[in-house]
Amino acid sequence: MPAPGESNVAFPPPAPGARARFWLGLVVLAVLLAVFHLFFPHDVLLELEGRVREAGWPGLLLLALLYVPAALAGIPVAVLTFSAGWLFGPVAAFLMAVPSCTVSACAAFGVGRLLAGDPKYLARGEGRIARLARSLGTRRGFWTVVVLRLSPVTPFALLNFAFGATPMRLSTYALGTLLGSIPATLGFAIAGALLGGRR
Repeated sequence: MPAPGESNVAFPPPAPGARARFWLGLVVLAVLLAVFHLFFPHDVLLELEGRVREAGWPGLLLLALLYVPAALAGIPVAVLTFSAGWLFGPVAAFLMAVPSCTVSACAAFGVGRLLAGDPKYLARGEGRIARLARSLGTRRGFWTVVVLRLSPVTPFALLNFAFGATPMRLSTYALGTLLGSIPATLGFAIAGALLGGRR
């Protein structure tokens, strides 16, 4: 009998090669992120910040467009939210960052699911990871995302991909991210605005 909150749906046996594809996807993702962080010219970020500042309000749209590639590169998007608060004030930064954060998290979630191949792979069996994966496919998964998002130090730059490898629905992840990211996003926007001398 499943534990409270767990799904009682029986998962079919994995397709041939599911295990190999799962681990191959994980290795590919790790290699891509490592290569990016080793060879990406980080002074480009400083150059972009200068251009955003010079562009004025259209620069806020440019920052919004950077959320998805940042999330796919494993870069914490809080950096962009902080920069938006610094350059444009807390209100504009917050209104831009919440939907941008949600869209970028869903993009990374989709990549994680694509690389994992079979989102039900981790949910098979009776181990701790399998039970956790099954619970993420239920109503409990929504609250797990919300609670994790409430913490500004949760490493969602990587967890976005990890959640994609579970049976959790994209709609559940999107809604949990949207609601749960509001406090931390507001905090980063205000912090950026205060340090930038904006109100």
